[in-house]
Amino acid sequence: AAGRVTELGHHVRGCALCAAATAVLAGAAPGLAASELARAREELRGLLAGGPAPGGRFAELAVFAPVRDVPSRHGCVLLPFDAAAEALARAGGG
Repeated sequence: AAGRVTELGHHVRGCALCAAATAVLAGAAPGLAASELARAREELRGLLAGGPAPGGRFAELAVFAPVRDVPSRHGCVLLPFDAAAEALARAGGG
């Protein structure tokens, strides 16, 4: 389906935070529209900045709330979301 994630393959070569964020994304991604992915990524950024945890299919991202206090690790948590958004855009879906 154009503009939607149909499947998500991954091989994480990063830290545990990156692997965990990838696992959450992989579980929620099938069927996700580009706009939903963008919203989830922004909600995750908000969580890391001290805001509320995302709800719905991304409610599991609440486990990353403690990472707020370690700004140098925010990129680890965001990396899978950034990569998925870029891949979807390159595929013509975003």
